[in-house]
Amino acid sequence: MIEGGVNADLEATIALSVRAPGGAPLTIEAVIDTGFNGFLTLPPSRVGELALRYRTTGTTILANGA
Repeated sequence: MIEGGVNADLEATIALSVRAPGGAPLTIEAVIDTGFNGFLTLPPSRVGELALRYRTTGTTILANGA
């Protein structure tokens, strides 16, 4: 069973452990996406912190127009 919580923006979250190639694990707060499509999206700062390579990049418009 996965346990989680609700953040200040009222989003369902879980603690997710990710690991850089050859590095120590880093725990991040992940927002649960009910439309999960099989991919994990990380902010650019976390991608750099974990020394990960981009699989792809793109631009999107959120439901609120942002």
